[in-house]
Amino acid sequence: MWRADEKNAKRRRVAVTAEELSSYGGEISRQEAVAVTLETSGNDPRSDRLNALNLAWGGTLMTVDCLSLPSEAQRLLRGVLESPPVKVFCNAKTDLQFLIPYGINPTKIFDVTLAHQLLSENEYPSAGLEEIARRWLKEETAAEADVLLRLRRAMIGELKEKGLVWIAKIEFDCAAALAQMEYHGIQLNLAAWRELTARAEEEKREALEELRRFGGPRPLQTTLWGDTDASGENFDSNLQILSLLREHGIEVKSTSKAALAAHRSHPLVAALSRYRAVSKQLSTYLLPIPKMLHAKTGRLHPQYVQIAAWTGRMSCYSPNIQQIPRGKEFRGCFIAPAGRLLLIADYPQIELRVAAQITRERRMLEAYRNGTDLHGLTASLILGKPLASVSREERQYAKAVNFGLIYAMGAEGLRLSARQSYGVEMTHKEAERFRRLFFEAYPSIREWHASLSRRRCPEGRTLTGRRYSFPQWYGLPAHSNAPVQGTAADILKLALGRLAAELAGSEAFIVATIHDEVIVECPRESAANCGGLLKRAMEEAARAILPDVPTTVDVRAARRWSEK
Repeated sequence: MWRADEKNAKRRRVAVTAEELSSYGGEISRQEAVAVTLETSGNDPRSDRLNALNLAWGGTLMTVDCLSLPSEAQRLLRGVLESPPVKVFCNAKTDLQFLIPYGINPTKIFDVTLAHQLLSENEYPSAGLEEIARRWLKEETAAEADVLLRLRRAMIGELKEKGLVWIAKIEFDCAAALAQMEYHGIQLNLAAWRELTARAEEEKREALEELRRFGGPRPLQTTLWGDTDASGENFDSNLQILSLLREHGIEVKSTSKAALAAHRSHPLVAALSRYRAVSKQLSTYLLPIPKMLHAKTGRLHPQYVQIAAWTGRMSCYSPNIQQIPRGKEFRGCFIAPAGRLLLIADYPQIELRVAAQITRERRMLEAYRNGTDLHGLTASLILGKPLASVSREERQYAKAVNFGLIYAMGAEGLRLSARQSYGVEMTHKEAERFRRLFFEAYPSIREWHASLSRRRCPEGRTLTGRRYSFPQWYGLPAHSNAPVQGTAADILKLALGRLAAELAGSEAFIVATIHDEVIVECPRESAANCGGLLKRAMEEAARAILPDVPTTVDVRAARRWSEK
């Protein structure tokens, strides 16, 4: 509730029920902006409730009692929060989730937290309202809702001056999409997940037995829990693994994946790789994720950090759905409930498309305008063969080359990346040749890199105007990576914001985003219409930011995430 003090004594303070709000509707609708804060019974929008809504405009501070919200009261509240004025929030993503159960989807949002991050270039990513007020208003307290109005006034001039208006609008609209994703969550087939866990545990036991055969017999001891275990055995210990490798003639300085790559055909290294892979699956995904199912909804509700990196990319936790293994056995466990479907769409080669727009590389632009597969084209150019005769394996080589060299990767880095990320082998000499031929084929990429090297600016921008700063020691790969990945993130966020607005109030909602992929859940009967909305939102967002690079998005309707 409002705190009385001398500074605020001249303000009009009003306490009303939601039903009484109608007498203020006209006054509110004439305002330029209205500040909104919420009072809730807890932090979980699925289990806790909205107690009160605080509104501020002009000289008025209003508290709306929301303990009882019959349908007519919800309609009145919706009318206020979906009216023409800008609604000013602090951390809108969270507040909007408490309004979703009432069918309230505020429009024209300004989020002071996101504005602060954009203006600070993410220097203060976790700042609360009091810290933001101290930074922008030189105030020590931010208890009143109307501080949001003053923050907006202080920030608008800076956003305009620094050319951040477009990206600010993108971020503000995207908050509604993240609210949808977090609130609704995604369904997990728990029975299938448990079967997968049981198989993984058995696979881990088999890998462990195989490793023990290389280590020789060790005395068994009884554990505190009555089990037997090999005395002193620890295949998670790098020192023990190094010793075991050397016993079998494998001389390496570390047990990292890169260090062992040259020996991966050795049975010991193969067994160790299997053990580590399945151990990570169990500890990172299979065992902890069922504990994250919500007690009330029975669904997973991943949490998203909207601006997690200075390039604007998002991150995710509890669980990190963006890192779920790509295998069908994993993604097949994420499903649509009975009578509903998942709509799955992603941007094809979005980073290469962004690079083509930034550099105006003629051959890349022509390929995308003509619908030519860029990986196939690159393979034909670096291998000197007709496009029609490029094999699947050769296309995979080109994929490694394309995604590595737009970021100025050196020959050795390309060789290692091709092996580790794309499963293809090339010698250092081949990597050097591919690198030379790539830049001959796409000279504007080479010129862009040269320009970045000459200027080495301490800051840069994405195509939407997002600003970011570089540490002094960052090299050319980082300077070329940031505008590409940052712009790709901006495109996705623009699409999410537009899609959230289209889906608001319907029975369809966004349930997840994974890098350049969007997943919507909808009733089976509305799949065709919702799929059209998803396709249009994503294609229009790409066209707005990449006007010279055609981008077509395909939408698949499926019962499971793996069916795409």
